[in-house]
Amino acid sequence: YTFGNVVGANTSHLLPTSTRFTAGAAHHDVWSSGLPNDVPRSSEMVYAGLDNEHENMRFKPFFHYTGTHAEGQDGWNHTVRGGFRGPISDYLSLLTDAGYFWTDASEKSSLLWNLRLDHDINSTTSQSLRFARTTTCPLQSIQTTVGYMLRKTFGPDLRAEAVAERSQY
Repeated sequence: YTFGNVVGANTSHLLPTSTRFTAGAAHHDVWSSGLPNDVPRSSEMVYAGLDNEHENMRFKPFFHYTGTHAEGQDGWNHTVRGGFRGPISDYLSLLTDAGYFWTDASEKSSLLWNLRLDHDINSTTSQSLRFARTTTCPLQSIQTTVGYMLRKTFGPDLRAEAVAERSQY
């Protein structure tokens, strides 16, 4: 059995440029008898972001920073990402970003990216295609993934998802 808790706080404010500034921090604990010894039992995270909310912009830019620290780790891990999201058409939307990951404790660093297309087939069915290079949590391995997801909503409390994904670490 695994149990966990997260406690945190965040704040957000809409700047005069129709850009939302968000910042926050969180602490996460995990209790489990089945975790390997190299998996941290607690971690901290700080984050800040700027997200454009201008109504007349089709593709809205964003910039995010995240810093994480895990139990037993020297220093912090840092990630910065910038990109844009928005509708291509009434039924197709795009999320794309690029960024960089680095650590204080080692020479480990990597370029990151994300490209996701979401297609609303109808009001109850959607599909997504994703190609991304990200970091895993909590061990911060570099992961390159291509994936597809089909989601069907049958009612207010019933949803089915089929996912096919291939990752390389």
